[in-house]
Amino acid sequence: MAQQEKPMNAKKKRYIRFAKQAVKESDTTAAESADAVPSEDDLVLTDQLDDLRSELKSSLPEPEEFLSFEKAKASEEGDEETDPASTAGRFPNAPRWLIRFGIITSIIAALVVVALFLFFSVEVPDLRGYTAVEASEQLTLLGLNFEIFEEEAPGIPAGQVISTTPAAGEQTFRGARVVMRVSAASSRVSVPNLDGMNFEQAQTALANLRLTAEEVRTFDSTVPRGRVVGFLPTSGTQVAAGSVVKILISAGTTDAQVEVPSVLGLSEGTARQALADAGFNPVFYQAAASFGQQGEVVAQTPGGRNLVSPGSVVLLMVSTGNSTTDLSVPDITNQSMTAATTIISQAGFVPEYFSMIDSTVATGTVISQMPPAENTLLRAGGRLGFLVSSGDVTTVEVPSVLALDATAAIEAISQRGFIPVLVSAPELANPELAGGSGIITQQFPAGGSRYHLGLPVLMYVSTQN
Repeated sequence: MAQQEKPMNAKKKRYIRFAKQAVKESDTTAAESADAVPSEDDLVLTDQLDDLRSELKSSLPEPEEFLSFEKAKASEEGDEETDPASTAGRFPNAPRWLIRFGIITSIIAALVVVALFLFFSVEVPDLRGYTAVEASEQLTLLGLNFEIFEEEAPGIPAGQVISTTPAAGEQTFRGARVVMRVSAASSRVSVPNLDGMNFEQAQTALANLRLTAEEVRTFDSTVPRGRVVGFLPTSGTQVAAGSVVKILISAGTTDAQVEVPSVLGLSEGTARQALADAGFNPVFYQAAASFGQQGEVVAQTPGGRNLVSPGSVVLLMVSTGNSTTDLSVPDITNQSMTAATTIISQAGFVPEYFSMIDSTVATGTVISQMPPAENTLLRAGGRLGFLVSSGDVTTVEVPSVLALDATAAIEAISQRGFIPVLVSAPELANPELAGGSGIITQQFPAGGSRYHLGLPVLMYVSTQN
């Protein structure tokens, strides 16, 4: 089978076309000249043209020779003919030094990247167990930024690092951000045991647990002055962070009588603080009076400098100014408690009584009242308080108020001769108006125990759940 010739490229074709055209033009010129009668000059020119044509033909290679020449040239340069479609996208004329330069540049770039990675790369340290402050200092020294997310983690103290992202041991770059998961303080805490502490110690112990201490003065013959007598909620109770814990602090023994300070002429707030500091329980009433200054304490019972049992109730009246429309206050002094209650109710007021130790007045008899009957007027529906003698009896049984709502518990404690003090869970904004939404779940002293008259009884109001 005959070997198939390879197609000529464009360059070879141009050479052959040029040669053929030159020969054709020469032949045409010669034919035209043959028809005409040549002159001597024409003959000379014809001879010169023939010489030029011969010279041109001798200088141009034949087609076969031209192809052989091109093949030999390609063979010498190692550039064999290929299909034009197979050489698309190549740079056949690119010098070898440029290719070598590209390879060397790529290698150098790769080495630079590796060096930069090794220089700026940082291993994340293991920060578990460190506090957030300690961990942040370590990350800063390593040139790393940080971000803290708090979450509750039972068993891990508040403020300690739980884990990090990236994790410990992983590589990252300087300036990168490390996220620290830090244990958050639980939203609920357990009330600690405060027995035997003074108020400052108890306050510190509660503050460490994000609880607030509130002091209530009382008297106790078995607990030294300034020490904790009792507190609510009791130790071990789970309460919300920020809750108030009320603490009974002993103001001394109940055996010796205490002098009542005079607070006449003081504002309600100042008078309340002065009596509480002395260990008394002030109860205030509002009424119109023709004496004293409006907004000031104008009457109190027991009066200043009287010696009374520790923790006794002191009734006080704050003047609301003069009035011509309010109702007259009845005199119930020396009446029995039952009779006094009836008289007050019939006069259009609300009776409120408290027991007080007084061996000079018969048991069950009214010792004094507030507001007083002379020169005072009380608005209809207003409260009228009075003190009832318990004789020489100093202690009585504390009633149990567990499972009662706040209003009923206050009434039960007051009627027995004690001062009710409410301690409420944070979810109960106004425990006295809580109604059925809150009940007494704890009290101190416990129901059934004997307790000195006039002293405060703590009651913890919580939800029924």
